[in-house]
Amino acid sequence: MKFKSIRIDTNFCNDTNGKPVISPAVIEVFDLTVGETVIVYQDEDEWKGIVRFDPLQGIDKQWFIEIVNDSHQEISSERQKGQREGFMNGRWSGNLSTRIDIAEEMIRDGLDLLAVQKYTKLSKERLEIMRKRLS
Repeated sequence: MKFKSIRIDTNFCNDTNGKPVISPAVIEVFDLTVGETVIVYQDEDEWKGIVRFDPLQGIDKQWFIEIVNDSHQEISSERQKGQREGFMNGRWSGNLSTRIDIAEEMIRDGLDLLAVQKYTKLSKERLEIMRKRLS
């Protein structure tokens, strides 16, 4: 069975149980559900984990991973490299998508393209195409 692979930070944990937190954005992007088994990794280590939810926590700490005992394994340097590359590509793609969404809202609100360009760092050409598409 193939599990979803999720990056975690074992230094950012749920206040009640000390288990690694995962953000609501990760829950949404990976379409995770309570009780789902996943693979979690940090640096050169990975574990099997179960997605859990604690409604009594603040919104940024409600979702967390319960790591399955005896599931730890070290991962190869090639796999680490692939995970880093995937993370960086996803980060870049998400950043661009967010800037485009913000630019669209600014253009719909009638802001000057120079101001939109200043704050989103998108090219003038891209913004002009977006304005034409949105009008």
